[in-house]
Parts: sequence; structure tokens; C-alpha cells
Amino acid sequence: MPVFNFISNGDVLFHLPVPGFCSFRYGLALLLHFVNMGISGQHTCLSLTIVTMVNRTDTSGVPNASAGQKLDDTKNPVYNWSPGIQGVILSSFSYGAIIAYIPVGYLSGRFPVKKWIGSAVFLSSVFSLLTPGAAHLGPALFIVCRALQGLSQGIVIAAQNAIWVKWAPTLERGRLISVSYSGFKLGSFLVMLGSGFICDLLGWPMVFYILGAFGCVLSLLWFILFYEEPKDHPWISIREKEYINSSLAQQVSSRRQRLPIKAMLKSLPVWAITLSVFAYMWSASLFAVYTPTYLSTMLHINMRENGLLSGLPHLCAYICGIVAGEMADFFHSRKIFSLLTIRKLFTTLGLLLPVIFSLSLLAPGLGFHGTVTLLVLASASLNFSMVGGFINVLDIAPRYYGFLNGVEILVGTVGSMTSPLAVGHILSQWMDSKLAEEEERHQMENQPPPRKVPGFCSFCYGLGVLLHFVNVAVMAQVSCINLTIVAMVNGTDTSGMPNASAQEKLDDTKNPVYNWSPGIQGVILSSFSYGAIIAYIPIGYLSGRFPVKKLVGSALFLSSVFSLLTPGAARLGPALLIVCRVLQGISQGTVHAAQHATWVRWAPPLERGRLASISYSGEDSRMAAF
Repeated sequence: MPVFNFISNGDVLFHLPVPGFCSFRYGLALLLHFVNMGISGQHTCLSLTIVTMVNRTDTSGVPNASAGQKLDDTKNPVYNWSPGIQGVILSSFSYGAIIAYIPVGYLSGRFPVKKWIGSAVFLSSVFSLLTPGAAHLGPALFIVCRALQGLSQGIVIAAQNAIWVKWAPTLERGRLISVSYSGFKLGSFLVMLGSGFICDLLGWPMVFYILGAFGCVLSLLWFILFYEEPKDHPWISIREKEYINSSLAQQVSSRRQRLPIKAMLKSLPVWAITLSVFAYMWSASLFAVYTPTYLSTMLHINMRENGLLSGLPHLCAYICGIVAGEMADFFHSRKIFSLLTIRKLFTTLGLLLPVIFSLSLLAPGLGFHGTVTLLVLASASLNFSMVGGFINVLDIAPRYYGFLNGVEILVGTVGSMTSPLAVGHILSQWMDSKLAEEEERHQMENQPPPRKVPGFCSFCYGLGVLLHFVNVAVMAQVSCINLTIVAMVNGTDTSGMPNASAQEKLDDTKNPVYNWSPGIQGVILSSFSYGAIIAYIPIGYLSGRFPVKKLVGSALFLSSVFSLLTPGAARLGPALLIVCRVLQGISQGTVHAAQHATWVRWAPPLERGRLASISYSGEDSRMAAF
């Protein structure tokens, strides 16, 4: 659709058509598209090549033990890196990138960015060329090389945001930025598409060499074709220059402007945008890094098929990002939705839909096509966020766009950095548990058949029955007051006198009655727990180090003594009754905590549930006392 410019000449208003897609601002978006495609390929290629670089059959996790001798040639060196080391390697790129975002985002709003981006693209390409050698020398040097490459690409990502403050008209921001950012997804797709074939035919090191050479060419083109502002471009038309300048006339330059840090920290929109970017980059990193490994593990496909299928989500995400930009600008230009509603709508779709599709992967019976389809939908729908939170800062604070965008990408990179680490740690724990289960199963298979031993008519079951009755006794002593207090308290007198006996109302003295208020009754009923809670931790610790026979026997005797003293204590006053119940709680807490250590020595692993349930069921038999 043509775009019109409005030029005032006295009382006459001229409508002049402005170049649309065949314009220098779209040419700049396309140049950034290819720059982002190149650096994204350098970043993402490791997610697929690491499948070939790592020996999956050896889980010893030796830091850099080359298994290249197992291959017919040396085109594909293989290393025995554990899942934990792989997680560090995959996330090491973010360690460097995270350093650059805020300072570069701030400085890009104050100084020209042409040399910054061109030099950073060149350095990233050099580190890509050095990657195979660094991997051969050890994982430590490999991690350092990836971190420095991350630092270089962090400069590119943070600095390019300031370009659109000067080049993107208000009604075309979504379209232009989505075109430039979609290069990240196209780069990932092309790398996934071609890396599998390159690894099979030429070896995984060639992936890094080809991408490094391509990046050097992009750096040269950047220095030749890019200009800081429309007014500096020698070939841009006057119509397009005036259109851009008139559209951005309301913006104020951030140069010589102090950063309102306090206002930014108090701004809820800034926090909301930052958290949405964190969620996006956490998910995007997870999909990009572990999709090849997931496909290889779950679907058992070869390297070429893995490359094709791993690239498919990136292709769909690339298309989805461009379509989202077109839709956002269409809704804005036609005033179908407000700008705020558009940003919220696309952010919500970009964060909610991937969660739904990812959880659907857990459904049983998906099969090959169902798994691939859900992975594609999850990765593609994530790109709706590109015209949500990522652009929203340009709407609310264009003069500080570079700095704020650097902050939000920094926070987002924390997500992209920690998600591979978290998954690597989880996979390491899972592999350790699987190895332990396999070892235990192997030991059980090699054990001689078990001899027949006595069952219920045995001493261990006799001990279970003995503890059953011990628990019956102690729990009856605990719970009896819940019922007897109904007879002990005068329910018709609410004066709350501490211990005024009302036994004159009875014919005999077998049921002394006391005028205790509901508050006092509550303290009496809960006083048992005050003592029991003191005993649990120290007795639980000591019972594992010392014999429990005397502990349990003595505590049971003391609890019974305090039960005998309870009526006299009640007659002397509620305070003494409370003390008596607290001491009884300490005694019974000792019984309860110490008896657990008994089953460490007496319960066979295959009978622990049966024996423990017999003894503990005595606690539920206390109601028989009533």
C-alpha cells in the first residue's frame, strides 16, 4: 500500500507518494536482516554440530578426551564432554553477550554506531574461524572463544536498536524491525538446514569456517552501505528523507540528556516489558539449543534429517515474525486496535502459545509427525513477541531506546544463559539416576536367589506389633483429653475463673468440674505440642548415633507417669496441668522421633512399607481407648 507524505506550501497541501518497499529504509532493514542472519548462524550452529562433536556412547565426562580415533578420518573430531560441560559450552556465548548490552545500548544513543557494528561483526567472524582449533585444545579455551564471540555479537544486537530511532517512521516500526530481527530466525534455519549435510560431507569444523568467512563479507558490506542518518545518505530521495524526518519530528534526541534511572526503576511498563523479554529469550534459547538433541534422542534420526527438522521451526518462526510485523502495523495504521492493545496482544500470543504447544509434547502417542508439528508451532508462535515487548520501549521512551533495550536484552540474556545450564544440570542428574538404576538392576540380576525366611511369624514383625501397641498407648494418652475436657469443664459458667470448682453441683466427687474459659482450654489442649516440638529434631539426630532402647522405654514410662499425675495437676490449677502436659509432650516426642531409627536396622528394603505401616497404625488406633 503506498505511503503519502504531506508538505505544506502556504494554503496548499501536496500529497506526494513515498517509496515503500523499494526504499532505502527497507534496504537498511534488509542489510540488518543479513547481518543478523550471519551472526545468528554463527551463534546457533553449535546447537547442531555439538551432536556430532560429542561422543554420546561414553558418559565418563572426561574434559577433552578425543575419540577421533574411532572415525575413519579426522574431519569430525569427537570429544567426551559430559552433559554438564555441554550445558556450560552452549550457554557460554551469553556470558560475553551479557557484558555488552547496557553500556553499548547507552553509548549507541550518544555516538555513531557504524564502526561499532562493522567491527563487532568482523570480530565475531574471526572467533568463528578460531572455534574448531579452540575445541581441539580443550573445553576451557572453547568456552573462552564462545564468550568473546558473544561479546562481539552483544555489541551488534545492542547497537542496532539505536538505528531505528533515526530511520523508522512511527507507522512502520513493526514492519521494519520485524524484517531486521527476522534475520535471526532465517540464519538459524539455514544453518540447521545446511549444517547436517556439511557435517556429513566435510566435517563439523567446516560449518564454522564457512560462517566465519560469510561474516567477514558482511562486515565489509556494512562499512560500504550503511549511513548513520537519512540526512547523511547520498542517494536517498528527498521525499523519503522528508517523510522520515517529519514522522520523527516529535522525538527528542537523547544526546546531552541525563538518564532518569530512578523513574525507570519505578516504571511498571518498563518492568513488564523486561520480564516479557526475559520469558521470550529463555524459551527461544531452550528451543534453539536443545531441539536437535531432543530430536536425536526421542526420534533417533540421522544427522541430515536432524538438520532439516531442526531448521524447520526456525523457518516457520521467520515467516511468523514478518507476518506479525505486517499485522501489527496494519492494525495500527487502520486504527483497529490501540497501540497499547497491539503490543499486549502480540506479547501474550508469543508467550502463551509456546507453553501450550510445549506441554502438548507430553501427550502419549504423538508419533513422529505430531512431535515435529508441535515443536514447529511452539518455536514459530514465540516470534509474535518480536512486535510486542521488543518494540514497546521505542513507543514509550524513544529518546532512551538504546539504553532501555540494552537493559531488557541483558535481563533476557540471563534467561537464555541459565536455561541451557538448568537443562544440562537436569539431564546430568537424570543420566546419573539412570546409571544408578541400571547398576542396581544388574546387581539384582546377578544375586543368588533369596532364601526363604520367616514372614509374619518373625521377630521383625513382632517388633512391629510391639511398636504398634506402644503407639496405641502414647497416642491414647495424648488424645484422651480431647474428650475428657468436655466433662472436666463447666459449660454453663462462662465467668472464666481460673480454677473455681463446681463439684458441689454433683452428687459425688468422681467428676470434678472446673470453670475454665475457652481461651484457657485452648492453651491446655495445645500444650502437649509445645513439649513435643522440642524433642523431634535433637532426638531424631541422636537416635541415629546412639541406641534407642533406653530412650523409647524411659520416655514411655515418663509419659505414663505424667498421665497418672494429670488429675492432681488439674485440681491444683490450669497452670500446673499445662506444665504436666508439656512434659508429657516432651516424653512422647522422644518416643515418636526415636522409633524411626529402629527400622533402619530392622526393616528389609522390600518390607519397609509393611512394617512401618503396622507400627504407625497404632497412632490411628487410639480412638479404641474411648
